[in-house]
Amino acid sequence: NKSYEGVDAFIVPSKFLGDVVAPRIGHNKIHLIRNGIDHTNFIPSTKDEKYLLYVGRLSSEKGVETLLNAHSSMDNPVRLVIVGTGPLEDKLRLQASSSVTFKGYCDGDNLWEIIKKSSCLIVPSECYENAPMTILEGMAFAKPIIASRIGGIPEQVVHGETGILFTPGDTHELCQALDVMMTDTDKRRRMGLNG
Repeated sequence: NKSYEGVDAFIVPSKFLGDVVAPRIGHNKIHLIRNGIDHTNFIPSTKDEKYLLYVGRLSSEKGVETLLNAHSSMDNPVRLVIVGTGPLEDKLRLQASSSVTFKGYCDGDNLWEIIKKSSCLIVPSECYENAPMTILEGMAFAKPIIASRIGGIPEQVVHGETGILFTPGDTHELCQALDVMMTDTDKRRRMGLNG
């Protein structure tokens, strides 16, 4: 704690992180400044090619296995596109059904085109996320978000307004959210525009 005595201010992008560090440094030194993105790079997209999208690291704490299990249990499964690489990639490819497409690593315009054409962005994290930029980018493209109710994520996604929050690791709850989102085009469009 003594090493922080000379610091006047700590900037955090989520209330969640502020609450985590406050016991060590005191609330009076913490200043919340949310992450932002340059809106001139993002034009909201009404495209909806009826696929779910996950963008991120393929590792256990990101909840991708939970997503695959939920996806395979959907009443009316739709295509799931997974963008990213990581230590679970080979295992996930073996576990996935034929309606799951792995794109590997993508960035820039290539990634943005995939996001623009998606129906919904899924953030199934099972670890304490702070303020994921993926959520902001999805919202900037007018995509609804289905995300875990953990860490700073509930500060970004307003349940029922800009997306659906579910209990981390709960396959059944995530499956229900996927089904609800994919059976209602108007809801997807409304939540996406709200974001």
